[in-house]
Amino acid sequence: MDDLPMSREPGSEAPSEAQKAFIARGQAGFTEALESGEFYTSDEVMTGLDTMLAEFEQGQLP
Repeated sequence: MDDLPMSREPGSEAPSEAQKAFIARGQAGFTEALESGEFYTSDEVMTGLDTMLAEFEQGQLP
């Protein structure tokens, strides 16, 4: 994860320190979520939402 490429237009300036810090915080949060088991894929989220919708439609949820 530490070696993610920065998408830049050819000839543009390098990322600022603030941009690098922002990216580092995002990567740290992602890593922490993976390690704690609190990371969900988009498929897991959509499956959960589909289940909740089906339960609601069947009157199982308020």
